[in-house]
Amino acid sequence: MALEFYTTEDEIRAALGVDPDELTDATLDLDMYLQFLLVKLRSISPSLPADYATVASIDEGTRTDEEAALYSGVKLFAPYAVAVFTLPALALMAQKQVTDGKAGVARFAGEPYKETMARVQAMYDQLKTELLDVYTAYIGGPAASTLRPYLSVISPSVDPVVE
Repeated sequence: MALEFYTTEDEIRAALGVDPDELTDATLDLDMYLQFLLVKLRSISPSLPADYATVASIDEGTRTDEEAALYSGVKLFAPYAVAVFTLPALALMAQKQVTDGKAGVARFAGEPYKETMARVQAMYDQLKTELLDVYTAYIGGPAASTLRPYLSVISPSVDPVVE
């Protein structure tokens, strides 16, 4: 399975506001981007990638409303999930000026992409919430394992001070 099953390189670049020279197809074809997306989909529900594959295999004209909403929800969420993963490198990949003489490239100093980073993160958060709602409607109840308990409280059956 490739990243193109969920989104395209152009959609990811559009979410970030960069062009193919700044974020190449070869970079986005790296397996880590697909794996990150799968981790984010599984954080909503472990069965979400499989359910999406099932819905994607159904002819578009015969999908139910819930199936169509799930398909659209994943298609909208996927580019922003990958875009969030690329945010730390955004200042390094974006070029301010490219000169032909001596093949020079000037990059932005400081953090000019704070607004873009905040916008992408906010859209990611919104789309993740909407995808969770759509997936809940698709499965007909609350999504399985939306929160994973890493810590829990265990009370001993005896009082260790007295015993």
